[in-house]
Amino acid sequence: MKSSAVVIAIFLICFGSRIIDSIDTVTYPGYGTFTSNDFKHPIYRPIVFVPESPDKIGPLFLLYTRQNNESQRLDLNDTRLQLEQAGFNPKNPTWILIHGFNFHSLKPWMNICKDRLLKSSDFNVILVDSRHSEKGVSYPRAVSNIRIVGIMIGKLIEQISQEFSNDNPGTFTLVGHSLGAHIAGYAGKYLNGTIDRIYGLDPAGPFFKNHPDHRSRLWHTDARFVFNLHTNGGSIFKLSSGMMDTCGHVDLFMNNGHQQPGCPKEIQNDLTFNSCHHRRALWLMIEAITPDNDQQPKPIGYDCDSWQSFEQGECIRDCNADPFNCVRLDPLNDGRNQSIEKNLLLNSITTGRRYFMVTGNEEKFFRYQYLIKFNMKYGSNQFSGLDPVLRRITLRIRNPKNDRYEYIDLTDWSQPYVDIGKSYAISLYSTLEMMKNNLEIRWERFLWFKRQRMFINSITITSLSCKNCVWPTPTQIEMIPVSNGNDTTNNGIINDEWTTFRLI
Repeated sequence: MKSSAVVIAIFLICFGSRIIDSIDTVTYPGYGTFTSNDFKHPIYRPIVFVPESPDKIGPLFLLYTRQNNESQRLDLNDTRLQLEQAGFNPKNPTWILIHGFNFHSLKPWMNICKDRLLKSSDFNVILVDSRHSEKGVSYPRAVSNIRIVGIMIGKLIEQISQEFSNDNPGTFTLVGHSLGAHIAGYAGKYLNGTIDRIYGLDPAGPFFKNHPDHRSRLWHTDARFVFNLHTNGGSIFKLSSGMMDTCGHVDLFMNNGHQQPGCPKEIQNDLTFNSCHHRRALWLMIEAITPDNDQQPKPIGYDCDSWQSFEQGECIRDCNADPFNCVRLDPLNDGRNQSIEKNLLLNSITTGRRYFMVTGNEEKFFRYQYLIKFNMKYGSNQFSGLDPVLRRITLRIRNPKNDRYEYIDLTDWSQPYVDIGKSYAISLYSTLEMMKNNLEIRWERFLWFKRQRMFINSITITSLSCKNCVWPTPTQIEMIPVSNGNDTTNNGIINDEWTTFRLI
């Protein structure tokens, strides 16, 4: 299946521009003139259609409020009275949720997100349902159609703002997943970037990633503040649903921005835009929409050039020393706590930067982030005898509150430990705020019968999270292996046995 998808992608890249040679043109009054040559590119957008008419696309705008559990349909020409009768309160902030390709407003994430928002505060929540425009429509056609959907959302915001112009209407926040992120961008372009906030949840990659014309996709000029989450980015040949491009004031790459913990490793990408990695951005956003008194660790991202540099500890900076060293995913409090959003001049400082963070493999995703560096012993082979084939390395920490252990499987990072005298860092997550209590490590070999020893000089643990602070200051501790209270760095760690580490 994957190989055939690759063949299709290569065919579209190489020959797609030849499929449609003639240039079609269509004009929709109030929306503009569109051609089949708009944003066309031989590699990044080889096929372009003119969009279908606004009447045919016809997205539904469904309003929900705390006072109205049943959806109320809004129209682009609704008067003030009609909006008030539908339950719209101009004094409350408005959130507009936009789905991606092959999704619609009946999908669970949109209703869960809507319910979480209404539970948190008194909002106007509008779900954009454009499933009728996608029925039987190919992805290239959908890419063309979303330009119209974006303009229609812009017109809805424009109409609401005009009808309530004397009431100083509340803020507008657009949340779009996949293609929906670019729809939010087109809405922002229509309104000349005056929208308050846009959250792009793993913005769609195919036909958008690396495209040189920023008018073709979500961009940081589309709103006063554009915050993007990346969970399934990758090159065009990997057929990932998202993209690794930066396109906001803040671009937060969850884990490596391509694969997410807890998702099937054998299914990293698919052409339905429904992969676990691509959908993870939805659930991260939903989890971030929590009341102020929630006791989860704050989801903090650190400014870094790459995931590799982040894991190696090259980007450990004090969030309190420079407000741009870190960002926090805190949608309900961004307006109060994010200094980045409050000053448009400061936005330019973070634009184009990449921020990285570690998340869990299941709910709750936001846990304590750690970097652990294994300082291997110099001057001797890391293993006694021949190098074994490592099967698993496991770390466990005892929770002093309930005397239970939390187990963390480090299998993915086991292979590098065969090198001599080097240090290796990994990123991981834990439910425990401190990892200095009874930390133990166990390594296992594969098809090896002789007992062997791994020589670890020490481990350095850097904490990147906090629960009660506004911004964390990373702290470090160093631990050495012990046995019966004695230092065992010279004796090595025997395989298949738990070895305790203590503070130096």
